[in-house]
Amino acid sequence: MKLEIKGIIDSVHPARKAGKGFRQMIVVRQPPKTDEFGDPIMSEQYFPISIYSQSESSSRFVAKELLGEKVNAKVYLNGRKWVGNRGAEYAINANLKELERIKIDS
Repeated sequence: MKLEIKGIIDSVHPARKAGKGFRQMIVVRQPPKTDEFGDPIMSEQYFPISIYSQSESSSRFVAKELLGEKVNAKVYLNGRKWVGNRGAEYAINANLKELERIKIDS
């Protein structure tokens, strides 16, 4: 499933070895939703997004200079199920397809 997440880059983690390649995680934060008076009606949302590449110096990885930038992250969302000690367990993963900076006209 494809999904778009618009928000602000809240954190950029370093790339680490993962299987045969490398994985980096970024976190995109969506500010709280507000009503017509500007009062929050929903808390901030945080979305961890994984980026995979065969090379540690890949151009796919996000630079720390993008911290605080507004972005539109297009991700592939997938879920999995496994049986653990407590029975059925579930996880959802968001893997980056494309990251686009949102330009704000002044």
